[in-house]
Amino acid sequence: MNSTIFFKLFLGGNPNCHYAMFIEGRNTRLNFFLSITFGFIFIIANNLFKVYFLFLFFILSLGYIQTATALLTDPITAAKFSECLNKIKWKWKKMDKLGLCKPKIASYWSS
Repeated sequence: MNSTIFFKLFLGGNPNCHYAMFIEGRNTRLNFFLSITFGFIFIIANNLFKVYFLFLFFILSLGYIQTATALLTDPITAAKFSECLNKIKWKWKKMDKLGLCKPKIASYWSS
């Protein structure tokens, strides 16, 4: 998954639809964003200073595991998450028709 799609999906690229808003009343949202933030710091550090990749993977996986747990255990959260994904997918397809989308994103959503 390229970084543009990653930012769109997990860091609220669409101002009308923030994925993390749907994980309500839990510390999961905070932990998820902290792990993603530290993950990016370690990605940069890995490129600059060759930090161990396993440590980076561990930091990033914390957010994914907690978010996946929330989605699997709470049907309301899962439904809102799916609805949000469909809105973003529809918006990107519309942008693709207008020629405003990057080729990588367009090809990702056309499959």
